[in-house]
Amino acid sequence: MGQRRAVVVSVLAGALLFPAAAPGAAESFLRRPPYVGLICGVRHPKCQSIGIAVWVTGRPVLLAGIVRGRTVRFAAPPANVRIRDYWQVFVPRDGVQVGEAIKLVLRAQYSNGSRASRTVRVRLMPGWG
Repeated sequence: MGQRRAVVVSVLAGALLFPAAAPGAAESFLRRPPYVGLICGVRHPKCQSIGIAVWVTGRPVLLAGIVRGRTVRFAAPPANVRIRDYWQVFVPRDGVQVGEAIKLVLRAQYSNGSRASRTVRVRLMPGWG
């Protein structure tokens, strides 16, 4: 069996984006487990991108991060449309295999200044959308 690698997605990691979360900050801001899916199809025949969807409580003003050395910002769901109710970001696949565990370190900031964070492991699924 081949050696498994963990992909780290660190959302708002480091003091450059946020100082450390205050003691007692809410850890249960996720409404449901994140979804990580491989993007394939007519526009993406080589399956070289991964979509990450995160459902959060409330409406954070920021959900951003660092993915394998790249800074990313999650796109917020539309404020007036109920078609998509999750934050999303697309990142390069970088050799991650379907079924491989991806570590997500998530942090959100809300308009009242509060912050929340959570670390979860999610397996890369074979589809997106």
